[in-house]
Amino acid sequence: MGISALPRFLVEGYARWKSSDYDPASDKYRQLADQGQTPRVFAIGCCDSRVQTSKVFDADPGDIFVHRNIANLVPKFADDAGHHGTVAALDYAVDVLKVSHIVVAGHSQCGGIKACHDLALNPDSISVTPALSTWLKIVGDEFFRVEGLSKAEDRVRALEFISVMTSLENLMTYPNVVSAIESRGLKLHGIWQDLGGGQLMAFDPGTKQFQHIMKC
Repeated sequence: MGISALPRFLVEGYARWKSSDYDPASDKYRQLADQGQTPRVFAIGCCDSRVQTSKVFDADPGDIFVHRNIANLVPKFADDAGHHGTVAALDYAVDVLKVSHIVVAGHSQCGGIKACHDLALNPDSISVTPALSTWLKIVGDEFFRVEGLSKAEDRVRALEFISVMTSLENLMTYPNVVSAIESRGLKLHGIWQDLGGGQLMAFDPGTKQFQHIMKC
């Protein structure tokens, strides 16, 4: 039977969180529960278990509204009512929570981006479901921008940055995002995290390049 009791290691993890995190800050948690959330930031990140955007920014519960999907992608606006978690989260963040900032968070060693790269070179190189294949085309269609690079690792790294830029460009196709930018100063940002090195880079709209946000 697929549905079963919670495994012991998760129960033990909850016990540690309850004593070390929740109990010392129980008043803050109760306040958030009673008064609701008012995050300033909506972060669109990757599902990758190594990526923890809230921790990177030392954010507390209630500070960042987070949505995660494969390869931190945002599709272009489409006027339909299909099942779409990313668009639903975006609409909720912009129209209900009225966040002040949207951050698209890319990262190194992204499996989704590597799959985009491999599929662009050879559609039969890896086996993916139709749903995943369609999703990855959001950035896979940009492969022409990196195909001139001779090394695979350079192409993949470039695609990691392009995934962030493409998502930022696609965000600008949403009428509610554009309206919020014009009416209340919503700002869009892009970042890229080096998982192994601890470095963080941010997209500079002036130079169209990613720059280290700190010298460390």
